Amino acid sequence: MAKAKSRLEPFQRKRRRRQWAWLIAGALLLLLGGELYRSNFVPEVTRADIPLARLPEAFDGLRVAHLSDQHGKSFGRNNETTLRLLAAEKPDLICVTGDLIDGLTEAELEARLTWADTQIACLAAIAPVYYVAGNHEWSADYRAAREGRERLIPRLRALLEHYGAVWLDNRYELLERGGASIVLAGLTDPNGPADQLDHAPLIARVREREGDIFILALAHRFDRLDEYEELGLDLTLAGHAHGGLIRLPFTGGLFGPARDLFPRHAGGVYRQGDAVMAVSRGMGDTYLPRLGNRPEIGIYTLVKE
Repeated sequence: MAKAKSRLEPFQRKRRRRQWAWLIAGALLLLLGGELYRSNFVPEVTRADIPLARLPEAFDGLRVAHLSDQHGKSFGRNNETTLRLLAAEKPDLICVTGDLIDGLTEAELEARLTWADTQIACLAAIAPVYYVAGNHEWSADYRAAREGRERLIPRLRALLEHYGAVWLDNRYELLERGGASIVLAGLTDPNGPADQLDHAPLIARVREREGDIFILALAHRFDRLDEYEELGLDLTLAGHAHGGLIRLPFTGGLFGPARDLFPRHAGGVYRQGDAVMAVSRGMGDTYLPRLGNRPEIGIYTLVKE
């Protein structure tokens, strides 16, 4: 009897190992599926205090909401989840750094513009909105022009301004608070018009008219921190990287927009010299699903250093 039992034991152990392997594999698949769902359909609010040496005292505590790279994606009916989360933060202003919408065909663009109309109206009801276009809006604009259709950029700008939002491409606005002022400046994306791609004249115009004033810049591209430092920008909000799509522990983002590996500055707050850049991980979809990288609503509290 003991001899028969000893013959069965190796088979029983092998069977138990297979069962454990299947259980572990199933658990890992469940975890992966859950994380894929969260990373693509469950937005989160990321809060950060940003100390800034040149910030006027009157702007200490200013709460800035940052949205980027939505690509027409909704979370909940009519994007109500995003809007509810944003309203709950009570921001003083909302900055949108491009790729709000995109589309290859006329029908897609019309649908996206209808979506954008509702979104901008709702955003403007929460706080003042400031906007720069991203590479996808400019690409869609040029495509429409080539095909003899109505251009996107003038329509999008008119829609924004209808609700009191400020179009900032190659422009700046003064923001006043408690007797002090700062500048909000918009840097045109590299996909934009050729005569707007040198940002130095815009910043020179700011300095000439407003003096050595604090500048909060809105830009779409995250990979130009050297330029932002050279321009003397105090704080730049950017996007475009989608957080590197896949974010694994201790690696940061895995893929850049150009399919490059481990892009620098793909999501978070970065300092270089006197320049600070806050990069949104964005909210929308791209050529790969997100993983370990939930759609992000950035809430930055500016702190006088």
